[in-house]
Amino acid sequence: LMSTSTGAYTFAMASNYNRVPKSGVVAVTNSGVVELVNRQSFQDTFVNDL
Repeated sequence: LMSTSTGAYTFAMASNYNRVPKSGVVAVTNSGVVELVNRQSFQDTFVNDL
């Protein structure tokens, strides 16, 4: 799924509410696709739990 505009729903506003992993972030240029942020695994959502 790709969106050119997400309004207020940006990566900076992402959270792990209800254990939903954060999406990855990519940039598309003339020379190809660059992965800027890896998507989060389900296990990653537990990292900050005590």
